[in-house]
Amino acid sequence: MTAERDPSRGTRSAPLAWNALFSISFTRSTSLGVQILEHPSVCLILVDEAPAAALTSSVCAMKQHLLLISLALLLGTGRVAEAAPSAEQQVAEAIKAPSLTVVHLWAPWCSNCQAELKSGGWSKIVKENPQVRFLFVSVWNAGEDGRAMLTKFEIADHPNVTILADPGPRGAQHIKQFAGLPLSWIPTTWVYKGGDLRYALNYGEVRFDVLQQFLTDSNSEWSHAGETPAP
Repeated sequence: MTAERDPSRGTRSAPLAWNALFSISFTRSTSLGVQILEHPSVCLILVDEAPAAALTSSVCAMKQHLLLISLALLLGTGRVAEAAPSAEQQVAEAIKAPSLTVVHLWAPWCSNCQAELKSGGWSKIVKENPQVRFLFVSVWNAGEDGRAMLTKFEIADHPNVTILADPGPRGAQHIKQFAGLPLSWIPTTWVYKGGDLRYALNYGEVRFDVLQQFLTDSNSEWSHAGETPAP
């Protein structure tokens, strides 16, 4: 981009549309002057250039000092992008909700997981319990969330469903715990309420009538107040 000359001072200024984060521009003046222009995306430092014979080491040091100041300004006002929370962190936060949360750990390649999906049980229980939040967390699958399979079996698009993926690999190096609980089998399904684990299904395939009963029981107060005590 061609610099523009300011006829009143003989200096050169540059439009703030520069893509550079900062720039140093010199003029043909006989004295050293400094001007700093600030912009949301640009920090422009203008330095009047002394004659060649007067460009001593002290002038060069001054330029370096100004450059460091500009970098400090940029770093001090810049925004650092925060890393997205992991699947484990999102689960840990979600299960604190006062309502019921179901955490289902699975993988698209797992035959037992596929059998659960093909039965239509997950689609049915998600539809019939809109007040329950379901977290489908793909594990042992190298970070792939399996959304395509969940969409195929009419699960992914429900508003009470969240799809997550743990980055851990399949095989001997797969994770052996998740969210503070042991994980030795998939599918695994946990039922939480208010941060407390109500039920844990850590082996086999879900029997959905049993899971529905667990959801109902998880909302029960299990109180026997007012009952006649046993003799």
